[in-house]
Amino acid sequence: MIQGRYDFIKRGEAMHYRTIFVSDVHLGSKWSKVDQLAAFLSSSFCDRLYLVGDIIDGWKFRHEALKTRSSHYILQLLLKLSEKTEIFYIPGNHDDFLKEFSGRTLGGIHILERAFHTAADGRRYLITHGDEFDIVSKYTQWLARIGDAAYETSLWLNDGLSRLFLSDNSTWSLSRRAKRTVKEFVKYISGYERKITETAERYNVEGIICGHIHRPVMKKIGALIYCNTGDWIESCSAVIETQDGSIKPLLWQQIRRQAQTLFDGNGNLGLPAFPFTEIPLPFLSCKSR
Repeated sequence: MIQGRYDFIKRGEAMHYRTIFVSDVHLGSKWSKVDQLAAFLSSSFCDRLYLVGDIIDGWKFRHEALKTRSSHYILQLLLKLSEKTEIFYIPGNHDDFLKEFSGRTLGGIHILERAFHTAADGRRYLITHGDEFDIVSKYTQWLARIGDAAYETSLWLNDGLSRLFLSDNSTWSLSRRAKRTVKEFVKYISGYERKITETAERYNVEGIICGHIHRPVMKKIGALIYCNTGDWIESCSAVIETQDGSIKPLLWQQIRRQAQTLFDGNGNLGLPAFPFTEIPLPFLSCKSR
């Protein structure tokens, strides 16, 4: 858990990325790894930050969640970062209550239905959460909610099994295995990758960066560069753009090394403290459709 009061990490000690892409934080969920995300963002500098959907989980989020220090801290941190960093928020299916604010700026954060990003090397990327390519999420929300409940049950089971049988360093995950199996099936029946390719071709871009399926991956689909940012439930991963325009996945092992100065000798995480900033009301009015 977040402990203590720390000054912002010095610029010379932080990693400077041209762009950071993060999705599927699911603020409001018991399983959201908000401390790890805060460590990553506090040990990074970037010119642009894309929040690629499901940052807030409107299916689970309650006003009481903001009273927890961790959830409140993430929103405060994003508002603080927006003072010097361009932040774009592309809502997903769990935070779709923000879609009605597309085209507006809330607390310095630009809300967009989708975005187009031009990397330093000139390549263009479509930025979208990805739920629009999943027919279960798009057309059968009751089934999507059942799948979400099953996934959460697997997280509870995974937590119990890990405590009983596995070491702290184990990377095995029942819930990740189940999610991968279910989502691979969903991708197959909905033509997920085919639809992504068709959309990319329609917009004449070289790549697409999305979230939604909680599986960090970067690969080529034909001539298309396909990147999935992963999540902050299990993988704790992101996608970054370096100063030369290279797009790369960033996994937790790399992020942990980057943020090591924020951890004390006992492994406790200390993060920057800053004055309270009023959180824009739309971020609190999370009535998911």
